[in-house]
Amino acid sequence: MIHVMTSTKNDVLDSVPSGATERLLIPDTWACSGFAERRFVGFTSLVSLDLAGVPKDPGVYVVLRQAASSPRFLEARMKNHPDAAAPYSVADLAKHWVPGSQLVYVGKGDDLRYRLRLYIRYGQARVANHDGGRSIWQLADSAALIVAWRTISDLPQIRDAQDAEKHLLRPFMNDHGRKLPFANRRL
Repeated sequence: MIHVMTSTKNDVLDSVPSGATERLLIPDTWACSGFAERRFVGFTSLVSLDLAGVPKDPGVYVVLRQAASSPRFLEARMKNHPDAAAPYSVADLAKHWVPGSQLVYVGKGDDLRYRLRLYIRYGQARVANHDGGRSIWQLADSAALIVAWRTISDLPQIRDAQDAEKHLLRPFMNDHGRKLPFANRRL
């Protein structure tokens, strides 16, 4: 499935047909370049993210893996909070891997800064309350993952962050044999 967008990323939203605004979220390719074309910003290391640069607005974020090779999975995270959910088995991680996809997780938040702070702190075993996307911390190269985000304030057809997340997950599944991104476990 190819999502065609003929306008450039600098065109104003007024040029988008009514009802098509949400398509501005869907990249032509599920890699950094595709998300950059859809006005995602950041593209920085997840583990060394300067949260001061992340807006407190509602939006979605994506976690991307730069390497094209298959990953090595860890039996457990490098650090583990005592109250955190048990790690996934290596067999389960391998079953959920999406070959050829750089996109490993799509997340959402009503406050992107707060949500990413929780996600990073979960990876550092400092909190136990961000279970979504936890399998990325069992990638041997999780320290090299990239995060990018996009607020939804300029997308009037998108109701909220959860709606934006679904607008990304459904086309991904269509393009990848009904599989969700690696660390997303439910739609």
